[in-house]
Amino acid sequence: MLRTLLKSFAFGLIVTFAQAAEAATYDPELDWRTLQTPHFNITFHQGEEQLADELTVIAETAWDVLTVDMALVPRRRVEVVLVDSTDVANGFAYTLPVNTIVLYVTAPQEGSGLALYEDWLAAVFTHELAHILHLDNLSGLPGVLGLVMGRIISVNRLSPLWMIEGQATFMETRHTTGGRGRNPHSDMILRMATLEGSLPPLGAMDGFMSGPPGGNTRYLFGQSLLDSMVRHSSDDALTRWNTTYGAWILPYMLPGRQVFGQSFHAAYATWEAELEARYAAQRDAVMAEGLTLPIILTQIDGSCYGPSFSPRGDHLVFSCNDRDLGSAIWLANGEGGEAEVLLQDRAAKAFTWRPDGRAFAWSSTHVVNDFNLYEDIYLHKLGEDGATRLTSGARARDPAFSPDGERLLVITNDAQNNDLALLRVDQSLTPLTQHTDHTQLSTPAFSPDGRYVAMSVWQDGARDIWLYRADGQPHRRITFDGHTDRDPTFSPDGRYLLFSSDRDGIPNLYAVDLAEETLFQVTNVLGGAFQPAIHPDGKVLVYQHYQHIGYQIALIPFDPSSWRALGALPLPVEHRGALKLALPGGPPVPDPPIGGAEPLTQTKGVGGGGGGGGAQTTSAVHDQPASGAGVDDVTATDLNRVADESYAFSVPVRPYRAISTALPPRYVLPTVYSTGFGLLGALSTSGTDSLRRWIWGANLTYRTDNGFVGGGASITTNRWRPIGTLAVSATTVPFNDIYVEEPLNPGANVPMSASTNTRYWEVRNRLGASVTYQWRERSVITARYSALTRAPLEELPKDVDASRLPPRGLLSGVGVGLRYSRSRAYARSVSPEGARYAALNIDTNNQVLGSYLLDENDARVPFNQLQITGQLREYVELPGASHHVLALWASGGASIGDDLQYGSFRLGGSYGESPFYQLPEDWRPLRGFPPAVDGGDSYYLLSAELRAPIRVIDWGPSFMPTPLFLKNLHGAAFVDVGDAFFTLDGAAAPRVGAGAELRVDAVVGWAALLSVRLGWGVAVVGSGGYGPLDPGAFYARIGSSF
Repeated sequence: MLRTLLKSFAFGLIVTFAQAAEAATYDPELDWRTLQTPHFNITFHQGEEQLADELTVIAETAWDVLTVDMALVPRRRVEVVLVDSTDVANGFAYTLPVNTIVLYVTAPQEGSGLALYEDWLAAVFTHELAHILHLDNLSGLPGVLGLVMGRIISVNRLSPLWMIEGQATFMETRHTTGGRGRNPHSDMILRMATLEGSLPPLGAMDGFMSGPPGGNTRYLFGQSLLDSMVRHSSDDALTRWNTTYGAWILPYMLPGRQVFGQSFHAAYATWEAELEARYAAQRDAVMAEGLTLPIILTQIDGSCYGPSFSPRGDHLVFSCNDRDLGSAIWLANGEGGEAEVLLQDRAAKAFTWRPDGRAFAWSSTHVVNDFNLYEDIYLHKLGEDGATRLTSGARARDPAFSPDGERLLVITNDAQNNDLALLRVDQSLTPLTQHTDHTQLSTPAFSPDGRYVAMSVWQDGARDIWLYRADGQPHRRITFDGHTDRDPTFSPDGRYLLFSSDRDGIPNLYAVDLAEETLFQVTNVLGGAFQPAIHPDGKVLVYQHYQHIGYQIALIPFDPSSWRALGALPLPVEHRGALKLALPGGPPVPDPPIGGAEPLTQTKGVGGGGGGGGAQTTSAVHDQPASGAGVDDVTATDLNRVADESYAFSVPVRPYRAISTALPPRYVLPTVYSTGFGLLGALSTSGTDSLRRWIWGANLTYRTDNGFVGGGASITTNRWRPIGTLAVSATTVPFNDIYVEEPLNPGANVPMSASTNTRYWEVRNRLGASVTYQWRERSVITARYSALTRAPLEELPKDVDASRLPPRGLLSGVGVGLRYSRSRAYARSVSPEGARYAALNIDTNNQVLGSYLLDENDARVPFNQLQITGQLREYVELPGASHHVLALWASGGASIGDDLQYGSFRLGGSYGESPFYQLPEDWRPLRGFPPAVDGGDSYYLLSAELRAPIRVIDWGPSFMPTPLFLKNLHGAAFVDVGDAFFTLDGAAAPRVGAGAELRVDAVVGWAALLSVRLGWGVAVVGSGGYGPLDPGAFYARIGSSF
């Protein structure tokens, strides 16, 4: 039982610590400081002074509330990192090595499920602090283990993701005025999944399915299920759960009945019945009022965004993210038909047409300076390939061309403040607003005559439709309520302003009559309606229509006579300008300030004359929103971050100190492995600071088969570019028996040797140092130094047969490596698709660096060797066959100079790439043959696989939460060709192996994605291989082949 517990914690360590390390890489240009409150260390960089100071109050307020509700008070301060490195709202928390919260300060855009909040920092901080207090709850026997082993012990970390994320989402809803638990956007997803028969079963609640609702499941559905369980149990049910499971000695065996009074299966059935009853009543009410029945223009297995008609009405552009085809920009005719992919691998959320109808612009996220994910503006000209980026690292989105083509307005983002800006031809931006109160702007849309701009504006917890003058001055707050109002667009004649709102609990389209200042409901849908776009002839409109499968583009007549009148618009307290002034022909308004470079015009390459067009926005469903780049366009630019040195903080501020979190060690993990000759015991620990500037690890090992005490340590500095690593280790490696020379018999000419029946154990002491530089996200160059001593563990007999010993001595050398990778995969992929990986390594051991080997007389002989290895992998998509891939791998190497006794390379075996084992650096797989069947100083290896999907499984046991979810079943037929040799003259006919593999992708432990290969490989050409029925021809491996 204890052994099972420790294995579970070890597995959790691999998953948790690896994820955290991957997520925490920060721009070396950032300067960090720390604010200290009674319970938090808040670390921030330049430009975030105001946010960090505000968080000192928010954090302590959340502490006072959550530590009482969740009945846990951490023993040391919680580390908090504020970073403004992305234009996507997000945050995460982890408890190893210390309790740490990382907040990306960008606030959610209006299309995000996170968009209902009163204060974004309060909402996201409440969510992440709930994670800390949940996962850090430990008592009972695990608590005793925690006293001995440290912070590696956490039973609550070994929970279903819907319990982890659902609980944090529950707390974000309970303890703030917003939250996803009360957001109509979340309710829409739950409603359509229920009514359309796609409610995820209990075994799929973690959201690992390839289809909808995907990652939203663990947050939205988890919160809803837990809310039902709490209502049927007690208000403190989740706190009792955390305490009970935190003391549980059987990880993965969940005490649902003990805490909630019923099994999870029964609780799920109750919740499902509640949803069905609630949404059936809502459906009946909608049907009674008359359901809007649109024409669905797209049939995408995914979601589509941002429909926009060209000014002449002859084109309709939109973007889609298909689960089989990935993201693309589509272009249809003016009726929405004959849609074709215009730009593949481009993600866009909205579009604005240049008034001449020959180009359109949009915004997309991309990597900036390798460390940031920012939005910039792109332009595509019809009839041309690709797109032109109009800004570089400007953090600009939601472009809107003015009807005369003289202006391009954008929204900029910085330190949680949005502003309206004018984009100029030299890529400079003239701000038209200057917010410091965290105002959020989105989707500016020009009136047909260009005098006014409608926008969705978030201020003080409310997102409403506003009318601004074109110079950036507010004119009228059109709506002011507690609902999310978004996606404004004008009718072609300027009479109506349409927008989306969830004011009746279901997102629908609404219209304001600007002349009469009256409100109308345009649609009455069951799912949701967003992003209206009206055809220039004023006869039809398209919009984004939500169904359980995702968002589709839909079309309905534009018929004001069919709309439901809702009465007069109320007047706001401030900004009460008359709406009729925005009608075409109204009085002029001041132009935007013109200074410096000219604005974008047709003569400058992106302008034009003609009709108008407004930008739209997205209703994208993200699971703590998506963080991937929308376009493969890595950019380098000067971000010009400036610190506010005069800011008056409310608490003391100091420079960031890494040592306080990097040391001392926070845990020790004991593990035991079978070596084939005995047991290997290890005590391991590791650590890092809050900013991941320093990452270190150490282990102490003992082998029962030879009594050797070994270990190792490493430290990596991740603060600057390049990254540096220093490592030392001491291990032993088994070889064959030790042989001694026998006396030469009379008359014999050939000396003989005999086995001592004592195994030769080699001690390998290694010192390594490396410097790694990564640029443009895909390319890496590494320079390294390595010193390896190889010596016997015990003193050798005086009459040892030295000719049969492994190499002894010091291998000291330097090397350089180059690596390039480009990978792509879709929701239902079973392999990388359209991907490439290339690597070249050059290493040399040289006597100048002290490299030598001992000869048979134990004399030092200089050792000089140059080794060159390389590989190339291609993953070719097969046309006409979805997710069928021809995977090709070519690798080779040669060692020039002095020889090692057993050669530099060995071929054979069915091993591949796995997180659970690492092959000796001189081994290469060759399926159909035993490991190390062939060896030499040079080798080549060619492999080809035909990979094909068999079935999308998407299944987990539903009778109870089980740490197993099966995703895909797929197969591969392969051919491996290779040979190893010492000289070209010694190169023989290649060995050829062939076979097939059945593969299953699964998620185990509610966290780790594993690929299991069941294979059969036989020798087709070459000696020493497996026959069809030989046991060695059959194998099972964890991990991919390549």
